[in-house]
Amino acid sequence: MKLAERMLLYAPIEWKFWAKVRIQPGCWKWSGSLAGGGYGRIAVNGKMCWAHRISYEWMVGKIPEGMEVDHKCGNRWCVNPEHLRPCTLAQNQRNRGLQRNNRSGFKGVSRNGSGGWAAQISGKWLGKFDTKEAAFAEYCRVGRELHGEFFNSGASK
Repeated sequence: MKLAERMLLYAPIEWKFWAKVRIQPGCWKWSGSLAGGGYGRIAVNGKMCWAHRISYEWMVGKIPEGMEVDHKCGNRWCVNPEHLRPCTLAQNQRNRGLQRNNRSGFKGVSRNGSGGWAAQISGKWLGKFDTKEAAFAEYCRVGRELHGEFFNSGASK
């Protein structure tokens, strides 16, 4: 182990944290340990903590009771406090991007039984459409109406 690495073992947690952050325009990349889901993590007093939550609390303030911290940018490794916001579990789930198992290429859009396309959001049926683009346009319209700033169309950010 190098001397600098040994010194970090005894350094204040702030030093350890900021040594693992790559500050750049846009997202601040966490270069430390990542959990299986891609979220940054760091040990604080022997307990593993989420790096984005630490960043939010240090730079913005206390996370309200029962709230999560959402990445507006969609990058789980980002610790830029300007890209983080408190939210409920439901709001955080609405802000998810396109799922890997999606077959239409559009969030909220799937094939219907008659060869056309269907759209739905939050369990609400939006109708049948001739094209997946038309179904997606309706999904986006209703999504913005229902979920405001937490709506995520699934398109690249």
